[in-house]
Amino acid sequence: MIVDAHYHLEPRLETVERLLAGMRAHRIERVALMATVSEPLHLGRLGLRYWEAMRGALAGRSPRWGRLLYAGTVRPWGRVSYLERGIAILDRPDNDAVERAIAAHPDRFVGWIVANPRDPGAVEDAGRRLGRPGWIGVKAHPFWHRYPVARLDDLAALCQERGKPLLVHLGAG
Repeated sequence: MIVDAHYHLEPRLETVERLLAGMRAHRIERVALMATVSEPLHLGRLGLRYWEAMRGALAGRSPRWGRLLYAGTVRPWGRVSYLERGIAILDRPDNDAVERAIAAHPDRFVGWIVANPRDPGAVEDAGRRLGRPGWIGVKAHPFWHRYPVARLDDLAALCQERGKPLLVHLGAG
């Protein structure tokens, strides 16, 4: 069985129907969806070169340089940019879109709740969703959402209490 454990659902770029068709074509049985944390990203030539240099450096050619390039992508005012016009980082990712996909295709999708502890209702929302079928854990992105890891204590306690994992994307630091 092939399972994709980390897929950001962005219906504005790819519909659920197209995702399902791709899964069938590649014999992927299940996908763990999560909400995207930014507006759709479209890279031009300069941004694509930056992206490729960053990914190549992070993959082993020069990890220190790659981390510097990655750290330079997030702006303090809540945008991400690869040397081009920046896009907004979403303080409240669309977990509802993921929940709709899970409900419509419970045999194909499970979901990670994307939670930002800077959002006052994040812990309560995660608690409600974790009580529903199909949700497998919580994902947090302190780097893009600009908060210290210690802000995850309440979400970590919730996950521990429910026996669910907390997936943390730390970033470049």
